[in-house]
Amino acid sequence: MSTKSTWFLSNVLTRDYTPWANRYVYWLKTPFGALSAAAFCGLLIGWFVTPQGYAIVGAIVGVLAIGVVWPWIGLRGIACQLGFSQARCEEGTNVTVEVEIVNRWPFPVWGLAIERGFFVSDAQGNSAVVSLARIPGWSTCRFTFPFQPELRGAYPEISPQITTEFPFGLWKALRPCNVSQKLLVWPRFYPLASLPLPAGAAQHLFSPSDQRSGDEGERIGARPYRQGDSLRNVHWAQTARCDRMIVCERQGAAQTNVCIVIDCQAASHRGQGADATIEWALRIGGSVAVALFQQNVRVSLEIENQNFALDANPASWRKMQDAMARFALSNPVRLPSRRRNGVVIVVRTNLSEPLCGESRAIVLNVATNESEKSDAHQRMASPWIGIDSLPAAAAELQNGWKKQRKEAWRHV
Repeated sequence: MSTKSTWFLSNVLTRDYTPWANRYVYWLKTPFGALSAAAFCGLLIGWFVTPQGYAIVGAIVGVLAIGVVWPWIGLRGIACQLGFSQARCEEGTNVTVEVEIVNRWPFPVWGLAIERGFFVSDAQGNSAVVSLARIPGWSTCRFTFPFQPELRGAYPEISPQITTEFPFGLWKALRPCNVSQKLLVWPRFYPLASLPLPAGAAQHLFSPSDQRSGDEGERIGARPYRQGDSLRNVHWAQTARCDRMIVCERQGAAQTNVCIVIDCQAASHRGQGADATIEWALRIGGSVAVALFQQNVRVSLEIENQNFALDANPASWRKMQDAMARFALSNPVRLPSRRRNGVVIVVRTNLSEPLCGESRAIVLNVATNESEKSDAHQRMASPWIGIDSLPAAAAELQNGWKKQRKEAWRHV
């Protein structure tokens, strides 16, 4: 048989000719539905053909009854409680889940599984996070298993449940699990290269200011000598004229202010799951905040209508990361229009309008059709750092940061 004939025959035999009827007959694809249909056929045989058909019906009904009643009774004596070994972690970090199952029946229960709340796809599939072969009778079993959250959020996202379909897999019995401690998963932050320091022996990114006196910048005046002043700053001409020690007053160091704004307008973002643009916007914003703070830049971060001033106190970072973990993209939100001091770095997509007063823009390219691409091209202009591929967003951010980092803290 030729390849073309094979393809034609396969197409004829496997094509779905009545897709509109699938929702009415889909139940037949399940074991329970198939056995129910067989019992109905046996009933017809017993009624119209021969009484032996009733024996078939009785056998099938017995199997159905055992398949439904057994798992239901088994779970009536089961109580399950679970919790996490820690309260917070980052995306992709392994966390230990601690489970305690109490069996109050004198006989063992087989084929248990814990479902829901652990995976992004739970809304469609109720994936099992762990399965158990057997829980002995009159016992309390404690065990642990590793869990790696794939996305930020509060886990479990929905109430988990313990289930069983033993012995025949005809019907799933379920009971809710008690959660003793939830897990808050923070967005993952990526390491970025250090910013170039000013010339000299400076260890931090300071800008000289004529509003402060110190030893960092140009001369701004003279004053009498004070104990501890360096002899290098002595103004010898004025010292000789005044017949006392006079030193030069110089500009002091003023810390650079950087405000990082994450665009949270729902209309500007696309995608779902770990590669959604809002997820990458949060990761990028947090990564930039960490990179700047490590060199003593005064950093603040805005998410929607929340502003977080980040300092050396770990509580300020924990508060910001907790807000990121709990943030949910909802209806379109207008970015707050208030005055921001210093450099303003905005993390947004090319579907959103530039923020008034933004100094630098990290732009994720997410246009999906020609009209969006045309509008986005007008807004793109020349982004400070452009992200074209979301799967490779981390590498593109790190490469773009290496090229543009020397401009990150300077005022425009």
